[in-house]
Amino acid sequence: MLRLLIDENVDNRILRGLQLRLPQLDFLLAKQVGLAGFADSVLLEWAAQDQRTILTHDVKTMPHFAGLRLRSSLSMAGVIVIPDQMRIGRAIKELELLILTHSQSDFRDRIEYLPLRRIHQAAVSYSVRSRSRMKSITPRACSRFTVGKSARKTSRLSPAFK
Repeated sequence: MLRLLIDENVDNRILRGLQLRLPQLDFLLAKQVGLAGFADSVLLEWAAQDQRTILTHDVKTMPHFAGLRLRSSLSMAGVIVIPDQMRIGRAIKELELLILTHSQSDFRDRIEYLPLRRIHQAAVSYSVRSRSRMKSITPRACSRFTVGKSARKTSRLSPAFK
């Protein structure tokens, strides 16, 4: 499970939602450790020393400083960037997935942007226009539906449905 350092700009509703879903969540607020108002480079340095992945809404400067740190061959514990316009519920679900399925070493020297990319999403859940048609879809019929903006057929994405 990931250990997090929550940047001061993260929406409190996201943090509360994560706490409800993951009571065992290991996190520290930047304010708790005396890093409120400090530069991103200082947060990255502290998080690297304490092995904590930074959770932030800071799309403009945090990835920039994290990239500079990586180009300077300095390690970091990782950064997860949540755009401000992302829905709270979706952010909580995707963060829960990341936290439960990754270890701290998985995020070492990594910058992850939400929303997560759904490469093979169609193989798991079929995306159709109406719920009434959902029940009548078979894996063979699913190949005519497209995934996202790409025109790839589902049967090409998942050999299990061929």
